[in-house]
Amino acid sequence: MTLIIPNALPPSSSAAALIEPFASRYPKLSHLFNARQAQTQRWLPHEYGCTPAEGLQLQLAGFNPEAGESIGSGLGALHAKETRTDKPVWVAQLCATVISQERATVVPLCLTQPCATDIAELEDTARPLFSADDDGIEIEPLGNGIWRVHAEFAQTAGTISPMALMGQDLGDWWPTHDAWRAWRKRVNEIQMAWHDHPVNQRREQRGLPAINSVWLYGGARGFAPQTSLDHDWLVALEQAAWRGDWQGWLEAWADIESGLLSAEPEREIVLTGDNRIVRLNNAPKRWWQNLFAKEQQNSWRSWWLNQN
Repeated sequence: MTLIIPNALPPSSSAAALIEPFASRYPKLSHLFNARQAQTQRWLPHEYGCTPAEGLQLQLAGFNPEAGESIGSGLGALHAKETRTDKPVWVAQLCATVISQERATVVPLCLTQPCATDIAELEDTARPLFSADDDGIEIEPLGNGIWRVHAEFAQTAGTISPMALMGQDLGDWWPTHDAWRAWRKRVNEIQMAWHDHPVNQRREQRGLPAINSVWLYGGARGFAPQTSLDHDWLVALEQAAWRGDWQGWLEAWADIESGLLSAEPEREIVLTGDNRIVRLNNAPKRWWQNLFAKEQQNSWRSWWLNQN
């Protein structure tokens, strides 16, 4: 059995400032981390096309990318629950795009504080654009602001999930090839339909970002996901980490502390961050390790702080 804790590793900009508050507030967890043998895996979202947590989800589901595909390309089939392998599966997710003088960025839907009625109203406005026109693109809502996009796109470039794209310049991932012209036109029509939409006017009054676009990703063929019964996902840290609320993130560890401390020693603990995965496994103590106990008591700090 494995315990997986997404967003348990703070980014380099916050890790040093959080390590002492964490150690002071959770001494038993610090001891647990120190008693485990750590294996760190570097995970660059722009190479994998997804976050470390999304990548783990795909790996556990048994997705194997084909040559030239990133593992993140399997998210389309995973979200659409498509098991047929005859064609690529694309999905689009509602999002907020923010344009500054330096760049344009994507705010994933989960960070825009969406409500079901907002999503439903926006989809109703865009519904005339859902049926296939002469461009051959048809859109099918799957729920929770995710759409299945039925189209014959040429896989001319890699794709990336909205969560992995967060903080990057979307211009680096925007499909500019001629084969994507129809999709770019469709996105432009959606953006115009949602510009100054009553939903976004209300959101602006509440200080929330406008849900003003969609982001396309996926592209791998369908696959039959494996059911994993020996993995528990502890997601209490996600929302605070996504918002950059590190005080709330520290407090959220209290929700999972008891589960970690009561876990059997043989259970693997997997922590993910923005760009890495740390696996903690049982490390039986040998007699000679007592000689180095003092030096080893803070060994967990090295993988906490090391972002390379």
